[in-house]
Formats: sequence, C-alpha cells, structure tokens
Amino acid sequence: MRAAPWYLPAFMCPSARARWFAARHLVAGAVGLVLSAVGCASSSEGGEAEATILLSRCEGVGVAELQCGVLRVEENREQPNGHQIELEIVVAPSTSRTPASDPVFFLAGGPGQGAAALAPMIVSRFDAIRRERDMVFVDLRGTGGSGPLRCDVEDPDDLGELLGASFDVTKLDGCVAEFAAAGVDPTQYTTAAMIDDLDEVRAGLGYGQVNLLGISYGTLAAQVYMRRHASRVRSAVLDGVVPTDSSVSLAMPSNFERALKLAFADCREDRGCAAAYPGLERKLAQVLRDLDENRALEAFNHPRTGAPTRVEISREGFVHVLGGTLYSSQFAALVPLLIERAYVGDWGPVAAVALRTAQQSKTVSTGLYLSVACAEELAGVDEAARREATAGLEFFDDHPLEQLEQACARWPHAEIDAGFHEPISSDVPTLLLSGRYDPVTPPKLAEQLAERLGDARHVTVDAVSHGVWHNGCAPELIADFFAAPDPAALDSSCLDGLARPGVFLSPNGPWTIAKGQGADAPVLDAEPESDAESDAEADSNSGSALAQGEPLGGRAEP
Repeated sequence: MRAAPWYLPAFMCPSARARWFAARHLVAGAVGLVLSAVGCASSSEGGEAEATILLSRCEGVGVAELQCGVLRVEENREQPNGHQIELEIVVAPSTSRTPASDPVFFLAGGPGQGAAALAPMIVSRFDAIRRERDMVFVDLRGTGGSGPLRCDVEDPDDLGELLGASFDVTKLDGCVAEFAAAGVDPTQYTTAAMIDDLDEVRAGLGYGQVNLLGISYGTLAAQVYMRRHASRVRSAVLDGVVPTDSSVSLAMPSNFERALKLAFADCREDRGCAAAYPGLERKLAQVLRDLDENRALEAFNHPRTGAPTRVEISREGFVHVLGGTLYSSQFAALVPLLIERAYVGDWGPVAAVALRTAQQSKTVSTGLYLSVACAEELAGVDEAARREATAGLEFFDDHPLEQLEQACARWPHAEIDAGFHEPISSDVPTLLLSGRYDPVTPPKLAEQLAERLGDARHVTVDAVSHGVWHNGCAPELIADFFAAPDPAALDSSCLDGLARPGVFLSPNGPWTIAKGQGADAPVLDAEPESDAESDAEADSNSGSALAQGEPLGGRAEP
C-alpha cells in the first residue's frame, strides 16, 4: 500500500541472486546437519551458553560459506502449544581462526523486510567485520521465510496502481480472512515479540553477548533489544535512527519536504543545475495544482516493454514517486529532471522511476508492516497532531497517514503498552549514523537519541540520504567500532570527503558539479534565471503542459 513502508531503505533492494537465495537457502535433508561452532557451554551471566540450534551449509550461488538453520518459537508466548513460527537463520562465520565470541546481529528495515535474503549482499560489504566475528541474519517473525505475513494486494509492476488512484484498503480483508483460517494471529507480530524471538536465537546459537547493526526500522528494533535484554548487548550501530518515542508516519510529510527543499537549494547553488532547471519549486507547485484539479490521463511508451501505455496520474501518485527517489542519493539526482519533464507533460521518466523504486515492496511483508505500524505508529496521533505536522507544507500532505489509518481500521493489531514509547536510556556504547539528506529519518532524530544515551556518538554524513553503511569507508568504520566500541575515540573523518552524485542534466546521465563552481558543467548559453524572473514567467504562463493541454509530441498515443 502507498503508506508503506515508512522507513524501508531504498538501497535495500536485493539483487536477483539475493532473492533466489531467499527462496532456496535451506539445504535439503540430504545434507547432514552439523552443530555450528559459534558458541560454547557456559552458565555465567552474560557469557556463552550451550548452542542448541543446528546449522548446515546454505544452498545458493556464491554463498558456500554461509550456514543456515531454523528455530521454532511460539507465536503467542502466553498461550504455549499453540501456533508456532519457524525462524529462518543465516550465519556468516568469521574468517578468523580465533573469532571474537560476540557476533554482529543485523536488523533489517521495513518494518517487514527479511534479513536472510540480504545476507550475501551485506556479507560482501563487511569483510572487515568477519575478520574478527560472526555475522547473524534472522528473518524476524512475519518476514522473509519466518511465517511471513504476506498480503500481496498491490502489483509493483502496475503503473496504474503506482501513479493513479489511492490504494483500496478493502483488498486487505481477504488476507485477514486467510490468516484467521490458518490460525495466524496478526496481533502477535510486534517489535517486542520479534526482539524476544531474536534473543532466543542468540541463546540457541550459544552467544553470550551480541553487537547490533540496525538499519532504519532496524534501529528501533535494536533499541527495543537494548531495553528488553540490556545485559546481552555489547555495542550497537544505528544507521537512519528511529527513536522509540517518535512517529515516523506522522513526521513523514515534513521530513520529505525538508529533503526535497535541500535538493532544490543544491540545484540553485549549482550553475549547471540552475541553468538546466530554473524555477523548480514553482514548476512542481504548478504540476500539483493541475493534478489536484484534474488527474492526467497520459500516454507514453512503457519504460520496460516499449508498448504504448496510457495511465491516469494523480497528485498522490506523483508525490509518492518523488518521495521514494529521495531515499537514495543516486535516485535523488533525478528529482530535478522528473519535475521538469512532468511540467512539460512528459511522464515517461516518472513512470520509469516509479517502476524501479516500487520493486522494494517485493521484499517487504505488507501484513507484518501493518501489524507493527498499526500497533506502534498511530498511538497518540489525532487530528490536532496531524494538522500540526503538516502546517505550512507546500508539496507533501498527510495522505499516506490517512491511508495507514484506513488500513489499520481493518487490520488486526496489538494494543501496545504506553511504556513502549518511552525514550530509551542505555549505557551501551552506541554509534549513530545519519545522512544529511535523509527524507524519513533526518539527523535531528539521531541527535535526540544521542542526548539520552550514556555513551554515544552521532555522525552526520553530508553527501548521503537514507543509509550511511554502504557509502565510502563506512563499512570499515563500523567494523572498527565493533572491534573497539569507544564512541569518543572513533575517527570518522574518512566520511568527510564523500561527494553527492551529480544531478541528471538530461536523461543521458549526471554531471558532477562542485558547489560554487561550474568547471565540469556543460556549456550553456543562458545563465540561470533569478527568482524574480521565474515568478514573472509564472505570471505569464497559464500553467504546466498538463493544464495547457499540450500534445504529447513524440510520445505514444495508444
């Protein structure tokens, strides 16, 4: 649904190999089960326990070193002997002959994204971690292969759904009925329940303490782990921070608008971008006004098939695409181009980006997302809070929150104790990472959390959007922190020189332009127009190509 997911990292769209791995990573019975050497017997508090989870070699291309296993847990711990869930587990053993006893547990985004399918990609980036310790990936309950609450009511390949009318929440009723018939209770799928499962995995693998690497929603899950099982956490890295006392859904419109206006400001400061895309804010406002008045029925060649296509485009659909591009620094480089092309009535680029960014939804369990979001995101959100959250915004509104509320009215979800939203207090050494351009978990959220933690350091990376971990030296920096978790002593200067991808000045690709100089910019005949000139043009213009009804010259007319 269009409201979901609120903080799924855009970079977390696994490759085809990763998706194939997710479907087949458990080895058939012909391969003997072996006890993994990831723990040893000990009864001391905080020390290693006896490993009871059996692991075997994973099956899949390029993942021969990974080990897979399963742990069965009660869906409802208060009603044992009821419905059970098999949690799928992937362990990437350390390459050291004498590995550290405390592994890194990876917590994926979403909520609703499985971790196991991401293991090949994550492991390939974190050789530095594996030189000293294991990495563990668990499909938390309701995600990936762990009793997934799949509810595939939207087609991420359907341009009509992506760009057109709002999601029909009545489609959820069929999933609710199917889960009820199967004895599955969606109210048992909460962050706290998932974290208690994860600690059972820790014990079953024989680990005493763990290090947590949380990405996006995974940062909230990590905080819940730090609260519920404090003695078991040695250190934590939180990237794209979601404090437990925040509502990402409520703040999403203002955070998206902040990121979009940063992109506008950057374009104005770049000679080449400003010349290629004058008056971006005015043009976007005009396109949105036109869509408010009359949804566009646009024709273009399908970005994948090349077939003539006619699609209804709504304001909500277009804004949703813009918001999705802001998650990734690479996709954000397309924002000026998308707005400009929409302004002149060419929706082909918007459709292409919509298809690409929508593929993320294939990795997310919609039902799990709803179980978590409905229980944990909407508490205390009322009409007054919504009005305050959207006051003064020009481009984004609370439509996603409205859709979430409508969906939650139909989706069974838990009643969360008010204590869940209390700010966390912890002395666990913690590194917090933020991207300056993050549209959904902006740096201010990490700042708020850092002030409450007893031993924390917050690093903001200027060139990055949502997700720092895969940029530049970040993998090595994270490994260094896990090796010696001293936030104050960590040298993060290697991240200072990262450059933001150049804006696409044409559909052919970006130009990398340093701010304040145009040395690498293309030669342009005209200097960028001033704001006054932009306003004058607006006064003499009856609107965008949408409003003017200009022909879609050169594009398909099915």
